[in-house]
Amino acid sequence: MREPLSYLELHMHDDTCQVRAYMLGEDDQPLRFHAGFSQQDIDAGWKQVMATDARGLTAADIEQEKAKVIEFHRRYWKELAARNEGRVICNGIHYTMHELGKGIGFGGQAFLVRWLDADKSPTRCNLSYQGRVPAWMRSVLPDNAVSIQDKGRH
Repeated sequence: MREPLSYLELHMHDDTCQVRAYMLGEDDQPLRFHAGFSQQDIDAGWKQVMATDARGLTAADIEQEKAKVIEFHRRYWKELAARNEGRVICNGIHYTMHELGKGIGFGGQAFLVRWLDADKSPTRCNLSYQGRVPAWMRSVLPDNAVSIQDKGRH
């Protein structure tokens, strides 16, 4: 008889880059709410980032998976910081601006971006969402927009 499938789930806190591991119970579904992850965790800044077959995993394997999650997260934000073209950050949320009709983020909705720089004219564009800028990157990726207004279908 085959060993029942069990899952290891990793949760990450964006602001602190902490990663925790949780072994799911027999009846738990991965990447859903369960005894090891709830709405309170989301409210506290945690997110579920991966689930994997836990059969045969050692403590060293788990630590290696946690390190990979942290490295991916750091690399993602550092690469976004290195690219400046089309960056829109409003209220700590990172977006990339696209020409109308070119971007598919938000179903192709049009937005009006009003910039913090008063000399810069408002921009009508498509946006795609990259996420909330983590605390450790906010000095590198500060807000550059004062507001984003949904203008509907263009």
